[in-house]
Amino acid sequence: MREKILKALNTSDLSTEEWENSCHVIASLGAAQIGQKRHLSIGAYLLHIRAGHTSFIPRVVSLVAATIVSRARREGWKGIGRHNAEGVAQIALQRFVDSLCKACNGVGKIGELGQVIVLCQSCRGTGKARIDDRADAELLGMPVRAFHAHEIRERIKDVIALLDRMEGFASGGTKKQARG
Repeated sequence: MREKILKALNTSDLSTEEWENSCHVIASLGAAQIGQKRHLSIGAYLLHIRAGHTSFIPRVVSLVAATIVSRARREGWKGIGRHNAEGVAQIALQRFVDSLCKACNGVGKIGELGQVIVLCQSCRGTGKARIDDRADAELLGMPVRAFHAHEIRERIKDVIALLDRMEGFASGGTKKQARG
């Protein structure tokens, strides 16, 4: 089992085609963290979501929404409360999991070797998915002007950074388990 864990942690192929593949091993190790602490729990769920287990998305959204409400109250985030924390969590989770431009698959350029290669017009060469403040404001049930006034885009970036740290905590715990 230890060999399987080490192989899974060092692989570059995290496809989800088979049940017993590397991705499943890593996600299972992350699941062992569930219940330890809340940040480890969310991080373990994030590992499962990255592995393709979308059934964990509603649980992550509700846990992250509770974290957002607490942090918004503590840090004085304007425009964010219980009424729209779940929407902020959905937007942040979607951007965290699916951050690459769909048109160029995150490369920033379109074209094959031997062909004319041009900058992707969708992402303007960044490789990142386009951010639509109007759609985000609509999802949160607020006008775009209020979305900008309350700096909701910055708060979404804060939540994405929080998700990244939580996933890192769970990954660190997974690696610790693998080392034994």
